[in-house]
Amino acid sequence: MLVFVLKTVAVFRVERLLEENATNVAYKRQFVAPVSDNNLFMRMLWQPVIRNKKHTLRVYIVTLYLGGADSVVSLSAKEFPELGQKTEDCRDIRWIDYFGGRKLDYRKKPIPKHSLSLIWKIMELRKIALIFNPYGGSMDEIPEAETTFPHKAGILFKIQYSVSWDSPDIELEKNHNTSQINRLYSCMTPFVSENPMRAYLNYRDLDIGIDHNDKNRYNEGQV
Repeated sequence: MLVFVLKTVAVFRVERLLEENATNVAYKRQFVAPVSDNNLFMRMLWQPVIRNKKHTLRVYIVTLYLGGADSVVSLSAKEFPELGQKTEDCRDIRWIDYFGGRKLDYRKKPIPKHSLSLIWKIMELRKIALIFNPYGGSMDEIPEAETTFPHKAGILFKIQYSVSWDSPDIELEKNHNTSQINRLYSCMTPFVSENPMRAYLNYRDLDIGIDHNDKNRYNEGQV
């Protein structure tokens, strides 16, 4: 499905730390993003950071709106006052200037607020980041069997898990960095899709399924 895009769009980025109402922002965004204006795309990132020489966590909201900055500020104030978005957070740009080891899950129900605190604790491992891409909107109007991409109607958001490192040390990668993301991935099990477990094909890894291109490839690859 093609979507008409204006020559100029509005973008904004807002950061909230745990000490700045981040938990309420993360919780409310789960409800707002899938049902808000179809012209609004609101990505959310959870990430450990250091502020004033102290470790904390941030909720980082990155938004693209097919319209003007004034309009999206008004929309945010109405639907998402917890974000506390200000006019100076937003700017109009040409849409073409906007685009510049992952795991993936899908979520059909909001994560309870009390569970967010448990996730924050796990993320204190410092290097893990969670990225939330909103679904809903026009995608929610397309039946699952309508196209070859089935993750549409009923999906609130897609979760990407990421961890990055600079050291080329193989043992460090194996025993520390990948173990961090695997631990968080396992702990998120109660909050993501199941029966069947879902993932976009390009993100499929050994936790989801493999195949060897032989006669048993279907059974090997299913989840």
